[in-house]
Amino acid sequence: MTSEVGNNFIFETSVIVTDIELNFPRVKLEKIAELKRLDPTLTILTKLVDIFFNETLDRLPEMKNFSITQDFKNLSCVIHRFKSTTYNLGASRAVELIGAIENAILRKASTIEINQLIAVLHEECVETHEVLLASCRIGEA
Repeated sequence: MTSEVGNNFIFETSVIVTDIELNFPRVKLEKIAELKRLDPTLTILTKLVDIFFNETLDRLPEMKNFSITQDFKNLSCVIHRFKSTTYNLGASRAVELIGAIENAILRKASTIEINQLIAVLHEECVETHEVLLASCRIGEA
């Protein structure tokens, strides 16, 4: 079990979160290629990446707060809206983690488990943002 600190999130990686297998690409490259074909200037892709980044900054702290206060109705709403943002960019691992959070809420998992999933989602979004930024360069995936 390891503890890490990142952007106001303290989390532990444990059996609860390692049950989720993310053995597939972080971002669906065909989705990025499709966006590039639609707009070779990359204006649309760049805007979508900016939206993803801003949504990550805004939504993840909200998710954490709703989880801590056990306001699962609002957490469900926020997580569902964020799922749309991640899906539109082909951020497949983030979409999978969001689904895991939605399932945890439905099965009334512990707040600790939900917080761990949110922390893993946060780290995934940081990595996904880096991949998306690289994809905004002309000639890359």
